[in-house]
Amino acid sequence: MTASRASLPPRAGLILALALAPVLALALAAGGARAQQAVDGGVSKPMSLAPPTALTPLAPEPAAAAAPAGDTGGGIRVNRLDTLDPDSVGLLNPGNGGFGGDLWLGTGRAFVDQVLPHLPTAAPSAAMRDLMRRLLLTAARAPAGEGRPGDLVAARARLLVALGDGRSAADLIAATPVRGDNEQLNRAEAEARFLTYDLAPACRVVAAQVSRGHDLFWQKSLTFCQMLAGERDKAALGVGLLREVEARDPAFFDLMAALETGRPAKLETLEDPSPLHLAMARAAKATLSPQVLAAGNAAVLQVVARNGDLPAELRLEAAERALSDGTPLHQTLRELYAAVPFQDQELANPLTAAEQLGGTEARALLYRAARDQAIPTARAEALAKALELAQADGRFGTVARAFVDVLETLGPAPEMAWFAPEAARALMVLGRAEQARPWLTLVRAAARGDEDMARARTTLLPLVLIAGLGDGGDWGRGGLAAWWVDAREDPATARRAGLLLTLLDALGEPVPTDLWAQVADLSARTAATLPDTAVLRLLARAADAPGGHVTRVASATSGAAEAPRGRVGETVMLALVALGPEGPQRAHPALLHPVLSALVRVGLADEARRLALEAAMATAP
Repeated sequence: MTASRASLPPRAGLILALALAPVLALALAAGGARAQQAVDGGVSKPMSLAPPTALTPLAPEPAAAAAPAGDTGGGIRVNRLDTLDPDSVGLLNPGNGGFGGDLWLGTGRAFVDQVLPHLPTAAPSAAMRDLMRRLLLTAARAPAGEGRPGDLVAARARLLVALGDGRSAADLIAATPVRGDNEQLNRAEAEARFLTYDLAPACRVVAAQVSRGHDLFWQKSLTFCQMLAGERDKAALGVGLLREVEARDPAFFDLMAALETGRPAKLETLEDPSPLHLAMARAAKATLSPQVLAAGNAAVLQVVARNGDLPAELRLEAAERALSDGTPLHQTLRELYAAVPFQDQELANPLTAAEQLGGTEARALLYRAARDQAIPTARAEALAKALELAQADGRFGTVARAFVDVLETLGPAPEMAWFAPEAARALMVLGRAEQARPWLTLVRAAARGDEDMARARTTLLPLVLIAGLGDGGDWGRGGLAAWWVDAREDPATARRAGLLLTLLDALGEPVPTDLWAQVADLSARTAATLPDTAVLRLLARAADAPGGHVTRVASATSGAAEAPRGRVGETVMLALVALGPEGPQRAHPALLHPVLSALVRVGLADEARRLALEAAMATAP
């Protein structure tokens, strides 16, 4: 989300600030709760967002981040490395998913300021979202160099807002010392509060800043808050003045008109929506078009999914897309699934009906069938069908996340051998390698006497190696030759062979030279969307730089911390920018290899494996 950098002319700005700020301040002082009521009593109470996502790579469920040392007294536990530098504050340390206090060691402040705003917050990747949140929430000494105190933490908070994580953004700002009158920090707090629909605190920030801020954001926010406080005449004056200078935000004026008249607005489009727009749309009970979801804006997806005033179909689509991207909306999606109406015949024959329905309806029906079944094998049948249909729709990871509560009720018993390959695949995609291991053992045991299971075992081998679960037996690297014998018979699998081998090579898994020669299509030419060459060169240099990160996060697959090497913060930042808004799912192997290998070189092998699994599953037949 971007914001207008325009500002009011001196005369208009002065009139607006003088006319409206005192009234709003008095209204808020008399009772901030008034700002949470609709113009006609229609504004609902502030939405309750889920706690921040669990940031440990193999955590079983998204949950609130464990708290580092230090308590602010307001329910927020923080880790401050330097109480004099507000930009060093964070909510995560190495014990709960953070990267450590020397995250930016060796990286200059000017370079961070240049690159950080380009993080692809709309990328459809749970692994990328996890890396971004950890990068933004880690308590670490600020990078060396000149910079106004508070600006970097403000930039981090606004990126969290763009990720749809307004709660973490607000907590980060609340933990920041020496806030003063930093406009960027106050702007970040207001946006975080608007995103979480916490209107009274948002309007208090606006009232305190409007006389000092020069951006139109403050003037527009002021008129919205004034309308909520019941001061319609003052709000109308502000809107009139804004019309003289702001012609690029028709949605703002449409929403203000709806708030004034009490008639719900209908927005066919909402280009580049800001948290202010989203709060206004909710207050005005605006009807949103499905086109609003097209851009994949994480904040929009989350707000739409949680807004009970919107159509169920729109909320379902938003919730599935948000969950696929790693936003912890499990409970919201399951409640939406449960609310979808079905005929008795569909409920009695869910597997057949799901194939006919397709899409979100099929997933809702199969979730209900899987949840309500008392017999484990019947539950597994519903889950297997959901995963099968989801793979065809490109939403295998979505179903794995949404149905994980069902999956956890199933154990790798002999009668479940037929389901073991899908269970293992789903758990590996979720980053739960150790939970996948017993299912893989079941596959191996069943393969000894069943030809179909033997083929399934061979088919799984590349994913097993990418997940770091290889061993010296059936899941060893030596089985790649046998895998290729089967894979080359399937055109779809043969086409992705080069990608799978590239992922393995980037992760440090040796690939035999003769196998490269066998899979090579010497006549093929492919188009690739790649970042600027300089980005990849900078990434390689950051990963190989001496004297970088000292505190290393141990790899879950190696069991031991690696030797210090590279600049971790810089490497993660550049890797995310290099992957871009399309994520690993649509990245060319020529891009995936340098990104994944750079992460491995700075000790983030498990994170690289999660990205690689997303890339591998996106091309699975």
